[in-house]
Amino acid sequence: MPKQASSKKDCTGICHLCLAGRPRIPFEDYSKNGVWQFSVQEEEPWQLRPEILRCPHDESFPETFFAIDPWHSFHLGEGRNLVANAVQLMLDFVDGDSVDQQLNLLYLDYKQYCKRNSNQVYALRFTKELFSLNKNDYPTGSWTKGNLTTSLVKWVAYFFRSKRNTFAEGSLHMKLADAAAAINDCFSKLYLAPLWVPRGEAYVIANLGFKYLELFMELAKQSREENRMLFLLNPKGHMLMHVFKTMLWEADLASEILNPLAMGVQLEEDLVGKTCRLVRHVTNVSSSFAMKRTFQRYRAAAFVAWAESKMVIRA
Repeated sequence: MPKQASSKKDCTGICHLCLAGRPRIPFEDYSKNGVWQFSVQEEEPWQLRPEILRCPHDESFPETFFAIDPWHSFHLGEGRNLVANAVQLMLDFVDGDSVDQQLNLLYLDYKQYCKRNSNQVYALRFTKELFSLNKNDYPTGSWTKGNLTTSLVKWVAYFFRSKRNTFAEGSLHMKLADAAAAINDCFSKLYLAPLWVPRGEAYVIANLGFKYLELFMELAKQSREENRMLFLLNPKGHMLMHVFKTMLWEADLASEILNPLAMGVQLEEDLVGKTCRLVRHVTNVSSSFAMKRTFQRYRAAAFVAWAESKMVIRA
């Protein structure tokens, strides 16, 4: 992918499901009717067919075997982007002689919000490094814990809702308030939805997702017009486009659709993470051996769980 704003080399694309990122197919188009959707399944993304496709899959569209994880795409991707830009805009409303003082005040507000709502505080402090607040670059979150994104997005939605009456109509702050509310509502409904989501509920969730993405695109455009380095459009947003567009396509065809969170690995990462931490604490070995031992412990624990559930038979 070209690194410069102007390059002689065309982008080869950023998506395995469509041709987004190719010339005249911008992945930065977050609109519901973006041209990328007409390039879905146009060509395979690999030169050599992956060996893992020996596993059962949809032969008519093998790319979907490599499913998009909504949790990673938002909580460790687009959500961090949203929060960091929101914090940058929050500084417009916080007193303080320095950015560090302003961030300390915002952190106290975040802690109070978490206490009132019985949420765990995952961050020890707010720093410029945490949100990449650099005058010469776009803000972005640097944390690696998805639950921190969850609590921060809820706090961001609360913060901007509480100050909504002070925002000018059409301002970045007003649009961010609407965007934060939409994506918070979207994922709240998605997590509360059953494995098989009824058609009407699927439409509501997907349209909330698109409302967020289209507002984010407007925020990026307006920031550029105001000469502010905010709201960078990145490939994770495009992945969410696929998630929400697929929900709409499937809801047009069936009365119930598979909840896209079924493709997430949030629980698996947590399970493997705990096993890995245990290995590191009880053994002093190389990283490669630690990974091997982690999967051995995971497989042993999984076998016990499957056997107790009578999903496998002990030899």
